[in-house]
Amino acid sequence: MINLGIESSIVTYTILLFASAKDKHFLDALRYYRMMLEEDIKPDVQINNVLLNVLMYDSDRYQIIKIYEEMKSRGIKPTVLTYNSLIRAMILREEKECAKEFFREMEYEGIKPNVLILDSLGITGLDAIQKLQDSNDAYLNLLDCNALLRGYLRKSNMMTR
Repeated sequence: MINLGIESSIVTYTILLFASAKDKHFLDALRYYRMMLEEDIKPDVQINNVLLNVLMYDSDRYQIIKIYEEMKSRGIKPTVLTYNSLIRAMILREEKECAKEFFREMEYEGIKPNVLILDSLGITGLDAIQKLQDSNDAYLNLLDCNALLRGYLRKSNMMTR
């Protein structure tokens, strides 16, 4: 980027990572992330979440966990989006125990699960509604309930699409 006369910043790299994520180009995303670090630009939680999201589809579990560990070592606090990407990535790799470990860590950190996380773990229907109400101390709206019910029906093969 310096060769093009563009001054690098966190915004520049966020845009590059979003573009890589959109096209699911995980090697480009990793390259941009490493370039950012080489330029001593400090990543934030958003950059890490985008990177984890793109790696979810096309990287091995060790690379994903490495990025997550680097994030924590820099003092960047994971969010529900971070854990959603981690849990989904592990489920996609059929690493259900690792996904559950991230879920337990998320709960330990006091981060409340959302519908996407529960659906990824196979917690659907009334179980998910109860879990969300217990952890969030709130009632779900109609959209949340519909999403959970749809997941339950899909899981139990009662729904064709």
